[in-house]
Amino acid sequence: MIAQGRRKTSRVPRSLRIQPSSMDNENIILCSPNEAVFFHELAHAAHRRTNMKLTGGQHWDQEVVAELTAAVLCRAIGKEPENLGASYRYIANYAKEADRSPLGACIAVVKEVEQVLNLITLACYEIERAKAA
Repeated sequence: MIAQGRRKTSRVPRSLRIQPSSMDNENIILCSPNEAVFFHELAHAAHRRTNMKLTGGQHWDQEVVAELTAAVLCRAIGKEPENLGASYRYIANYAKEADRSPLGACIAVVKEVEQVLNLITLACYEIERAKAA
């Protein structure tokens, strides 16, 4: 990560880079040191790579994919999200927009979450393989 004032910038692996048409650059800029925040934004970047039909702005399904993916990634690296209840409330708020329960919203997007996780884990594998070479 590169410190830039109070923000931190993290390079996104080539396989997850955001297309120039969807963002101004290929950096994820954070104003929080929280891993869950980074994973949420990483999930958005990966989601764009798996489904180019995504629309700009905050849409319930895209936000649920990002938040659920972030929670899974936190658990995968052995980190408990600092406030798992906040993730639940975040998902519940967006689920309400779609007239769904939080569980129903998660079930509705589970295939997309799987695709995002597959892309992220593949990128991690490629980075580790390149380091070993």
